[in-house]
Order: sequence, then C-alpha cells, then structure tokens
Amino acid sequence: MKIIHLTDTHFLSIKPNRFGLDTNHRLEMALHSIEKNHSDASFITITGDLANSGKEGSYIELKKLLDDFKIPVHLILGNHDNKEVFNQFFDLCKKEKYVQYVEKYEK
Repeated sequence: MKIIHLTDTHFLSIKPNRFGLDTNHRLEMALHSIEKNHSDASFITITGDLANSGKEGSYIELKKLLDDFKIPVHLILGNHDNKEVFNQFFDLCKKEKYVQYVEKYEK
C-alpha cells in the first residue's frame, strides 16, 4: 500500500502571501506531480495547518483544488485551521469536538 503524506500547506485566499510565496500554487504543483508519478497511491493524507489563518477563502480554494482529484484525500486540521469554517466546505466529523476519524483499508 502506498500512502502519501503532505503537511502544513498553509493555504491562503490571498496569493502570494506576505512572504512572496504562493502556497496554493505549490500544493497544486505537488498534487499534479503525485497524480502523474504516483497514481497508484491508495490515498493522500494532508495534515494541518491546511489554511494559514482559517479564513473562508482558503477553504474554498482548497476544496476547488481537491474536488476533482482522483486519489482519495484525507484531511486533518492544525492549530491555524478553523474547524467551524472548515466544516462549511468539508463534511468531516461536524458533531465532534475535533476533526479526527478512522479510515480502514484492506492490504
């Protein structure tokens, strides 16, 4: 089983950020590379911080990027993320205090 793990994407609604980095474009390039070179992956886990400041625009942009991605993607929030705003766009554990869950895969 091949698992790909990405972390700390710090997605932004404003591009580029104040440091001159376009984190959105960097994640987009990483996903294209994964799709091209690792299409046999069972899934991708992206751990927080997903968004740099937990703003709505960041999650809108992230959802657009992930909606048509062919490999399953599992998201975990970080300390910069905002669970309430995140849950407006992603349907994960809305009733739970934390976004944590289990996914079972056969070998």
